[in-house]
Amino acid sequence: MEALTLNYLSIWHPLGLFILLMGLLIEGNIFLFVAMFLTQRGAFTMPEILPIVLVGILGGDFLWYLAGRYLTDSDGRTKRWVEKLTKSFDKQIGLRPNRVIFFSKFIYGIHRAVLVRAGMLKISFKKFLIADGVTSVMWIILIGGVAYVASSSLSIIKHYLKFTEIALLVALLGFLFIEKVVSRFFKEELESDEKKDTL
Repeated sequence: MEALTLNYLSIWHPLGLFILLMGLLIEGNIFLFVAMFLTQRGAFTMPEILPIVLVGILGGDFLWYLAGRYLTDSDGRTKRWVEKLTKSFDKQIGLRPNRVIFFSKFIYGIHRAVLVRAGMLKISFKKFLIADGVTSVMWIILIGGVAYVASSSLSIIKHYLKFTEIALLVALLGFLFIEKVVSRFFKEELESDEKKDTL
């Protein structure tokens, strides 16, 4: 094994899968990237990681939706925070939930608020499930693919980067930079859609 991370994961394999599941439920972006990166490096297999990723991403999104539907009524501060972040997207969430949920996945710090807002607006469970399911699968393919390719690309310079931790850090920093650029673009796109609809 080339690094401590892979050594520990081979010894504590079920624990590694459980940690990834919990991470995906709470913070999807980074843990999806890490899961696919480590899968390409041999720590996990694709057949065992895909169900974990799907359950983690969809389960986490559903919990945020439920929080908006049932919990925000009792907490005024949370409700104000969510409204401040997403109120301008209310019409779009109702008309085009697929588009808003997909774009929000790339806008760091706003995706969870959009899910909570969908619950607050009482978007039907069926409509939410379809919108989130479709966009989550597309997002998993896109981000998971980037992570997988990044890891295999780093194999080319393997003799320069001897430790998986360093390779993962380099790939993760690159991913976060790209996500920030894409986030800015999608946020402008959503705001321009909202302005067009109000005219």
